[in-house]
Amino acid sequence: AIKRVIFEVIKDPSARGAAIQSGQVDLTVNVPVRDIKRYESEAGLTGEINPITRVILVQCRADQGFADDNVRLAANHAINKEALSKAFYGGAAVPLALPVPPGTPGYVEDFTFPFDPEKAKELLAKSGYGPDKPAKITFGTTNGHFPSDYDVARAIQQMWKAVGIDAELETIEYSKDFELNRGGKLPDATLYSWDNATGDPEIFAGYLLNPNMPFSAFKKPELGEKIDKLFTETNYDKRIKGYQEFEVFAVETGATIPVLQSVQTLVRKKDLSYLKYANGWVLANTMKWS
Repeated sequence: AIKRVIFEVIKDPSARGAAIQSGQVDLTVNVPVRDIKRYESEAGLTGEINPITRVILVQCRADQGFADDNVRLAANHAINKEALSKAFYGGAAVPLALPVPPGTPGYVEDFTFPFDPEKAKELLAKSGYGPDKPAKITFGTTNGHFPSDYDVARAIQQMWKAVGIDAELETIEYSKDFELNRGGKLPDATLYSWDNATGDPEIFAGYLLNPNMPFSAFKKPELGEKIDKLFTETNYDKRIKGYQEFEVFAVETGATIPVLQSVQTLVRKKDLSYLKYANGWVLANTMKWS
């Protein structure tokens, strides 16, 4: 239906918004969520906030400032995920207790990990920390890789400060993140967005938390041993149940801090239609002018 497509690589999210407003482009993704309503009010444009099979989480190291289990678990209890969704994603980003989104095979309906600042303070106190004597960590984040990433990181930084975790914020280029991770040089904690177009838990927990693969920041052998068994399990039901149990174990031991189901912000000209995929694909061969 469309014979010629030009892809413009525009790194800055505000510049992407300016490009759609000026007519330089006909469709763009990952613009700031706060601008979506403004685009919707402009003649000829429409904006969308679509939940997708991508998760926003805090990648944890197992050493340095995050070596203490109590500190990692406290960091999870201290994050008000519902407030983050409302503030930065219009409530469209689902708060997560596990590193998998709802509707995928690895999701566990009845598992919760509550926002509980008092519990966070209790855990920190066990290790000698608190607001007057904070645990000190470095906290990495991208800026513009996914909607509101830097704003979410700053909000988490303040939530941690309230319970007794002093996080020094460090901005990391997305391409640099891979290099740092493979070299074992990521900060103690890193706000990260992990994509999985298949929805299968192997690519969520299996890849993201396997210390023998280059994607994991948390390097502990016991996680690898559990995942290796799941990699070779051929019975589908046993495999899925195994991943569900593994995800719960990983969260309850502080190996990962799931935050939100990610969303894709998209702005397009009203007369340009496309096929919407749950994994966030935006394919030119599904587009047409009406």
